[in-house]
Amino acid sequence: TNAFKIVSSQKEVVVAGACQSLFEGAMYTFVFMWTVAMEKAAAVSGMETPHGYIFAIFMVSCMIGSCTYKTLSGSVSPTQMLSMVITAAAFGLMPAAVGTEAFGITALLLGFCLFEAAVGCYWPLIGEIRSGVIPEECRSTIMNFFRVPLNLIVVIVLYNIGDLTDVFVFRFCIVLLGASAFLSTMLVIPEKASKPDEIEIEDASG
Repeated sequence: TNAFKIVSSQKEVVVAGACQSLFEGAMYTFVFMWTVAMEKAAAVSGMETPHGYIFAIFMVSCMIGSCTYKTLSGSVSPTQMLSMVITAAAFGLMPAAVGTEAFGITALLLGFCLFEAAVGCYWPLIGEIRSGVIPEECRSTIMNFFRVPLNLIVVIVLYNIGDLTDVFVFRFCIVLLGASAFLSTMLVIPEKASKPDEIEIEDASG
């Protein structure tokens, strides 16, 4: 099919899809793991876990990330911003990857808020990158290709979750984010060719 030909012939499509699969693999794993980490940290501090308040804080953090995208989009290139966002997400998971005993519940919550802010910035950013890299007529088909490794990552983690510690899982998420950040440095968004109408206007003005 045309979608398969594009994936096999255009490097930037593969790189963008791989970045998305790795980042979202870490993100969906986080969705299943943050309650476990917060409950353990709260138990160490002798507290109950206020899940509702924490989730509300996450949503505010996500909104802040979206606003940050709007602020930076005019001055920072999409590929540079993607590298920054993925790196910030990895740093946000550091306290959980080291262990709740080392940092405590406050550092853990702040790290998770940074991760959620990165997610909030990521969604509009990856949409912009996809529109610049993947042809519109087969965009949904191509992105379905890359949902296969994404789902595979999450299924493998959840299938083995009983044998894995939460610290190990968060470290694995950081590895995924590190790989995604590395690929983002290789991402190049091709310049779109001028439309015939635009070319005629340029020729007339010249």
